[in-house]
Amino acid sequence: MDIGIIGLGAMGRAIARNLAAAGHAVKAWNRSGGDIAGVRMVETPAQALQADVALTMLSDDAAIRSVFLETGALAQARGKLVHIVASTISV
Repeated sequence: MDIGIIGLGAMGRAIARNLAAAGHAVKAWNRSGGDIAGVRMVETPAQALQADVALTMLSDDAAIRSVFLETGALAQARGKLVHIVASTISV
């Protein structure tokens, strides 16, 4: 399965490592960059949203707005993408 991850704090890094170790193709985008063994880093959040499943772990409402809405990344998501938001945000 092709998995995209957006946000690589402590939780996102651990999830990305575990998914890659389990044999999944994992691509990730992080606001502050960084690398994880076995994970392909992409340049934009829209690229991470081209997966079968995407996990989002951003810090707050403002981060969600700036990454997904203000950049238009969410509108560029792959059709039939399953997007799991694991961030602590408002309804």
